[in-house]
Amino acid sequence: MTPAEIGPSAGDDSIPTGSKGGSGVFENSPFTQILETVPFGLFVLDADGAPVYSNSAANRILGRALPERPPLGNLAETYSAYLAGTDKLYPLEQMPIMRALAGETSTVSDMEIRHPDGSTFLQVSGAPVLDGSGRVLYAVAVFHDISAHRSVEAALQLLADELAERARERAEQIETLKLRLADTSPSARENDDPPGDPDDDLIEPCGKCTVFAEVEQTRKSAALARRALNLFIANFSHELRTPLNHIIGFSDLIESKIQSGVTHDIEEHAVNIRASGASLLDTLDKIITVAEAESSELRLSLEIFDVGPVVQEVAAKFAPVAKRNGNSFELAIEGELGLVQSDGARIRAALAQIIENACKHCRGGAVTVTASRTGSGTDGSIEIVVRDTGSGFDATRASLLAAGTVVPGESLRDTGLGIGIPLAAQSLRALGGALEVETSPGDGTRLLLRFPTYTRA
Repeated sequence: MTPAEIGPSAGDDSIPTGSKGGSGVFENSPFTQILETVPFGLFVLDADGAPVYSNSAANRILGRALPERPPLGNLAETYSAYLAGTDKLYPLEQMPIMRALAGETSTVSDMEIRHPDGSTFLQVSGAPVLDGSGRVLYAVAVFHDISAHRSVEAALQLLADELAERARERAEQIETLKLRLADTSPSARENDDPPGDPDDDLIEPCGKCTVFAEVEQTRKSAALARRALNLFIANFSHELRTPLNHIIGFSDLIESKIQSGVTHDIEEHAVNIRASGASLLDTLDKIITVAEAESSELRLSLEIFDVGPVVQEVAAKFAPVAKRNGNSFELAIEGELGLVQSDGARIRAALAQIIENACKHCRGGAVTVTASRTGSGTDGSIEIVVRDTGSGFDATRASLLAAGTVVPGESLRDTGLGIGIPLAAQSLRALGGALEVETSPGDGTRLLLRFPTYTRA
């Protein structure tokens, strides 16, 4: 397949209906038909940056097909890609397709494509397709339009700001009311607050009742706005999960080679699509967990399980990630961890988020995981320490993350979305445990996960 077979050149402003090569794995194949039906944009570049495939959804969202030879150094200018809400072109090194060419998997949600008739906000995921020796064969980008999501978020944020301002004003009135009620001396009222004083208009008759009623109404309105936001996140996430599960299901069918004509190249593409879909599903799960935690609706499912195999399983999952980034990886389980009564899914997720964070953001260093049990019986606790020799971060950020506060970093490449550590902290706190973060710039990071061996319902 040659780049010329992909579709119109960069100078063609028409919106094509699809870009498929005239030969190769995409020619008139069931695989191509599947990719043309998915609601997400998808395009593929080879290791040299030449286009291989882009589906109809990608061309429609971007307003054009990939050029025959896209100027990789000017992708932001070519597609008018900006950091959302700013006039700054999207940094080339943070673009998922460029990171995929470098062998990295990434997702961003802050890209804005500007057209003459408006803007489109995108969530973009990129992943490489590797050969057996780890060399990049293709770079794949999957993206979808999140403009409606951002519009609703902006409206809800505006409502929340307005409610916060009303609450501030009512709080000031309450303080004034307290000061007036504290001065109960009749002579003081006659001498210090003569008739006609401008302050007399501040509080209407029965002002105490009126102000407190308005404050209560404001509090209820704020709670309603938060519930609306959480409901929106849950529904929006559900709408994304359904097509993502379909995509993963299709890729599973292709991988299983049930249908004839599935070549090795198609199988590799299916593996990559499945990995991208799984990554998006993981992100959605984190968003839902954040919404549940903020609404105090974090539900627990307690069970009795052996925590040792859980630690070993999660560590084994991310050891290859550490090694791909040039890190050594070591797991040490000190003694018998034994049985615990807790939420196994929450423990597994919290540990995975912490270990994944260490393996992804430490480069050319070391990642160690140490697990031990303290105390005895139902009064004991499990302590898991995850250390890395990465770049670390400042103490203020560490304190916020340990408290369960989502704190996005200035650079998504360096710090990610800032969701993993807060989610782990929220889950551990719900189980009666805690997360401790020790770090400083340039000195790596040490995270201690602690939870009781017996969690009461």
